[in-house]
Amino acid sequence: MSKVARVLLCACCLMPLAAAADTAELPPVNVTATDAALSDVLSRLAAQAGVGIYLAEEPDTKVTVDLHDAELEAAIHAAARQANCSWVRIYLLEPLDAAAEEYDFNTLARLVGETRKQRFERMSDEQREQMAVRIGEAAHRDADPDAGMPVGGWSAHATREGGQLSDADRAARWAMSDPLRFATSGSYSDPVSLQLTDADIIAFTDALADASGFTVVSRLGDIQDKITLDLTDAAVDDIVAAAAEQLGCNWHRAYLVAPVRQLSEAEVNARLDQWFNAGTGYFWSQPQETRADIIRRIVDRSERLTEEQKTQIRSSQTARTMMTKFLTYSNTLSMEQRRELIPLLQQAAKIMAK
Repeated sequence: MSKVARVLLCACCLMPLAAAADTAELPPVNVTATDAALSDVLSRLAAQAGVGIYLAEEPDTKVTVDLHDAELEAAIHAAARQANCSWVRIYLLEPLDAAAEEYDFNTLARLVGETRKQRFERMSDEQREQMAVRIGEAAHRDADPDAGMPVGGWSAHATREGGQLSDADRAARWAMSDPLRFATSGSYSDPVSLQLTDADIIAFTDALADASGFTVVSRLGDIQDKITLDLTDAAVDDIVAAAAEQLGCNWHRAYLVAPVRQLSEAEVNARLDQWFNAGTGYFWSQPQETRADIIRRIVDRSERLTEEQKTQIRSSQTARTMMTKFLTYSNTLSMEQRRELIPLLQQAAKIMAK
């Protein structure tokens, strides 16, 4: 798709986010379409439900739906799955007195990605490990054709049809091909329970992410208002609405939808190069004590790998390619830099050795 076509598509999805209802009870939706563009189906769903649905770009595949009194997410999933599109529910908090802001997919995806990155940096090592496990479990669940109706989001996979890839390679291909990879938590729960006392907005969004998996993007700046909640088995919409009332702001539910496609080997190699260059650039941009901490965490994590996990890594073409890049790169470094990386090199040798 050309850049102009993408701009036109985004323009069709540009709209102020309609304020969500005070409860989670969105109206049922009704859409019948045959060989229709996904953007058309999603725009009709958005209009009926009163939420924003933002499509990254129009997939080549047309969709056919016959939905009557359907729940919104079931309808989004029915249409998106046919076009092998990932989708995810998100929330936004905005100032009460601000003019309604218009969004497109790229802007919202960036905001969600930044919010999740900040959340990741606040996590403990244990929380990061738990998140990785949830994402891995979700990948298997989403690839299961017999899995039930997903809640809150679903990850399509470029390698869903055919191909004999290891779990590690399948995860890597998903991370390279899915535009929503940085916007998803892997699994979501709704309803959930949440108890907070005089919490600031960061504590609230972190707690909700821990409980439900959902990302709340705050556009409120350095707001100092506090949140107190004591909700049991409450809909996530109701939790966000209660927090917004205490903060004196607007809140919105929205959806991001993005096609996932099969990558060529050239595209895979190019993205692996981008990953590697970005990773090494970030590493050397950090102070020495931070670099030492990064190495320590990687080594500690690798030492906890099971033999089955090590076998999966050794069977991964992606892992072997990245290891070759790492070894070749290390030979270009100064002796001082190589000494700093020795723990990583030793650990890599242990894992890759048969």
